[in-house]
Amino acid sequence: MNSHGWSLSSMLLLLLLAGCATTTNNNTQVPTRYTLQDLTPADAERLLVRGRTQQHQVQQWFGQPSGLSKSGEHTYWNYTYSYHQESNGRSGLVILTVVFDKNLLVVDYDLQSNRYQQNN
Repeated sequence: MNSHGWSLSSMLLLLLLAGCATTTNNNTQVPTRYTLQDLTPADAERLLVRGRTQQHQVQQWFGQPSGLSKSGEHTYWNYTYSYHQESNGRSGLVILTVVFDKNLLVVDYDLQSNRYQQNN
C-alpha cells in the first residue's frame, strides 16, 4: 500500500481500465472499393482526411483517376462518373478532385454530385 491507501494491484487495475477507456474503436469497416455513384459528402469527409489519407489508399478505393495534373508541388487526381438509367429516369454526374502534396498525402478534395430524377 502507498500513502493513499492504494495497493499495487489496485493501481494496476485502475491503469488497465483507464487504458481501455481511452482507446478508440476503429471497427468501422472501410470497403476496399467505392463507386462514385454512391459516394456521399459524408463518405468523402470520412475517407479523405487532410494530412492523413495517402495516395495509394485513394487509388485502392476509387481506382486509377480519369485525369491528373500537376501544379507546383501539388498533384490533382480527377475522377468523373456519369450515368443515365432509363428504367427509373435517374441520371447524374459525379466529379471528385483530390489534391496531394509532395508527400503523397491528401491536402484537399472537392466532390461535386449532380443527380437528376426525370418526372413523367
